[in-house]
Amino acid sequence: IGWNAIRQRMRALSDYARESLGAIGLPEATPRHKDLRGSLTAFELPLTGKKQAQALRDAIWKHRIEIPVVERPDRLLLRVSGHFYNTTEEIDTLANILPTAIQDAQGAS
Repeated sequence: IGWNAIRQRMRALSDYARESLGAIGLPEATPRHKDLRGSLTAFELPLTGKKQAQALRDAIWKHRIEIPVVERPDRLLLRVSGHFYNTTEEIDTLANILPTAIQDAQGAS
């Protein structure tokens, strides 16, 4: 399919994830500039600490979605893969279940 087609697909999926997760209120942590990003897009989470991070992982996994919740010293990030084999339907599913999963994780302290 060629490297250019793969890059275009990854950029389109990254853009789609930014639009979909931005619509549910998650701010982007990855730069928007095309030269400063790739297929992975990180979003800031309204959660803190290891317990909430693990609670979010567990809540998301109930839907059989495996996705990194990255624990940074100053915040938690959700890292969405937009590789060419991922689909917009997978991103839609994540965006649909994420608000409830975040709400559930907020109850963990």
